[in-house]
Amino acid sequence: MGFKSLLIISLALLGGAVFIGVIAASFQRETTSRLLKYGPGSFILSPSEVDQTQGSLPAPNPTDAPLPELSITHLQKTVRNLTQNDENFQKVVAIREGETAEFRIDLTAVNLSSREATIKLNDLLDAGIGVDETKIKFTITPPLGGEVRKPERWINADSLEFILKPLAGEVKLLVLFEGRVGLGLTKKFLTNKIEATKADEERRRGDKAHLIVIS
Repeated sequence: MGFKSLLIISLALLGGAVFIGVIAASFQRETTSRLLKYGPGSFILSPSEVDQTQGSLPAPNPTDAPLPELSITHLQKTVRNLTQNDENFQKVVAIREGETAEFRIDLTAVNLSSREATIKLNDLLDAGIGVDETKIKFTITPPLGGEVRKPERWINADSLEFILKPLAGEVKLLVLFEGRVGLGLTKKFLTNKIEATKADEERRRGDKAHLIVIS
């Protein structure tokens, strides 16, 4: 290979190295400029660059939205005929005068707050069903997740308070109570309604269970 050929190859290699160096320096200046403008961890594309990368950036995931600190996730009222030894709780059952029904309330709430949170429960029962409020049963799961503060008269009267402990997460409340159907009722379709309200709100969440009084 002659001297002239070696000189041409050397010049070509030198030119390529200079071009790569210019490109690298330009990229470094652009990167530094963006980091200074937007901060570390935020490499933002321009609109034209967005078009070149499939046209759009990914939308935020809706599941990433923060949950309310206190929420009622489940509320249900059911009933069964205890006198007839019904096994399953249902929304509507048949019952005779003098027989006893058992009502069930299932409530699930979540407290993510660092403070205690209160849910108020009101139970509304049609006339003609007698309830011994001293025998109402409350079960909380987990047991340390909350507590119940029951007024002296709850049915058709004052609010019961379900207190969730700070950062308790999901807590379930199960309420069971019995009601005896009176004699000589003129109304044959009886309703028992439960209403739940977060202490700082007026909006109520409710559910119902029914008795059909048969001869």
